[in-house]
Amino acid sequence: MRGAPLITTGVIMAILGMLVGWQKISDTMRDTVVDVGLVSVMTDNKKDLPLLLILGGVALTGEVGLIVTGARKL
Repeated sequence: MRGAPLITTGVIMAILGMLVGWQKISDTMRDTVVDVGLVSVMTDNKKDLPLLLILGGVALTGEVGLIVTGARKL
């Protein structure tokens, strides 16, 4: 039963990692395209950064390692 806590920790971390992985970080930048006298034309550029998705994948790999290590100790 030495590996049971590792398996439990790995499963809990995997579930939390998947929940965090679904989120995205969005950034909106406003740029002035034309500025003539009193008239100015602006655009909004929206970028989605999949940083949390990448970190969630890396964490999920570590969690699978915890589960496998715990299963070998049983």
